[in-house]
Amino acid sequence: MRARVLPAFLAALRWASSRPPAGPGRPTARPTPTAAAERHHGAGSPTRLPPRGLSIVLALVLPSCALGRPPRYEVPSGPRKLDEATPQERLEYVRRAQVWRPTPIATLDLRAGPPGDDAFSFEEAVTCDYAPDIEPGGATPKFYCTVAPGDDVKVKFGEDNGEVYAEVSATRLFWALGFGADRQYPARVTCRGCSADPWRDRAPHPAAEHTFDPAIIERPPAGTTIKVKKAEKGWAWWELLRIDERVGGAPRAHVDALRLLAAFVQHGDNKDEQQRLVCLPGGVERDAAGSQTCTRPFLVVTDVGATFSRAGLRNTNKFELHKWASVPVWQDRERCVAKLTRSFTGSFGNPRISEEGRAFLARLLVQLSDRQIHDLFSAARAERRGERIEGADGRERPVTADDWAETFRRKRAEIVAHRCPR
Repeated sequence: MRARVLPAFLAALRWASSRPPAGPGRPTARPTPTAAAERHHGAGSPTRLPPRGLSIVLALVLPSCALGRPPRYEVPSGPRKLDEATPQERLEYVRRAQVWRPTPIATLDLRAGPPGDDAFSFEEAVTCDYAPDIEPGGATPKFYCTVAPGDDVKVKFGEDNGEVYAEVSATRLFWALGFGADRQYPARVTCRGCSADPWRDRAPHPAAEHTFDPAIIERPPAGTTIKVKKAEKGWAWWELLRIDERVGGAPRAHVDALRLLAAFVQHGDNKDEQQRLVCLPGGVERDAAGSQTCTRPFLVVTDVGATFSRAGLRNTNKFELHKWASVPVWQDRERCVAKLTRSFTGSFGNPRISEEGRAFLARLLVQLSDRQIHDLFSAARAERRGERIEGADGRERPVTADDWAETFRRKRAEIVAHRCPR
């Protein structure tokens, strides 16, 4: 019971006190940045419960904590892979991690998306076999199926599923600008052996065949996962404070640009498991003992379905133009605090951005052409979301990719035209 209940209580405590949870590969208390780092990097504006609310959470958590302590970490014997890192090794990889790589922004086809041997063309017709033994997880309609022997893919589906649209736009924006994300491909997926709704009815139906449109197929980010053995994958956004340029980590401008981009798209569902620490291709080596090591650690963002709307406590807003348009980029313009409401399970909110980070992201954003911005939303098939707004003539009409592109340019200007205090 403790394994099921305690994590939820710890998430509540983290939201209340703005401290990360303890556990394998995680510190027992949030690192305290220096005053200089705080001014430069910004800690954001954490959400706190009133004393009575915090007392209630503590009353629930502390008895559970008394049931036992996390087991002491034991280093596996023999050569180890990167997904068997010790907590200290993981920490060192985070300190040396990069968050951005240069990309030829102006030449990229945002409608087609990231190329690759395992990529899918826009709205490709894909046939696959249902994989009921793989737990889909999460809270939105999805399932796994096999497109080729050994190639299982996650499929999100449903016209009312906002993640089907948001994930395409968000991941392609991150990819185009040089930040790490998974890859999402809009497709028409025919599943053999699926029920008509494999999210609600997960039993196999051997004689059935159903087509899901709209749908998206997920491909993971390139690289080898780095994690502590038997611990959850991922990293918390407050861990960006650990990156140290002096030992080869990303410069603060890149880190702050990533944090501002997360606020720009309203990525409120930023809990730890929504990110990955990977070793980029070509970076895996072996030490004298035969264990894998990494020379190219990289932090990537995954599962960005709760974006392009208005971030909230429950992560329920997804790909809604009227809500995204209503959110200013800046919560506090004078202090350069970006607007991002921290969710109940999130690991950061309202980040304070340095001028170096703002300027770096601005230089990337202005390289996007009007055509590319439009393609961000036409690739997502924005019109199929079914949202309606009031037109210039006062009559209600469907939202189009052009509407999304216009709002994107307006919000981009809030970043480009602004200046942060140094």
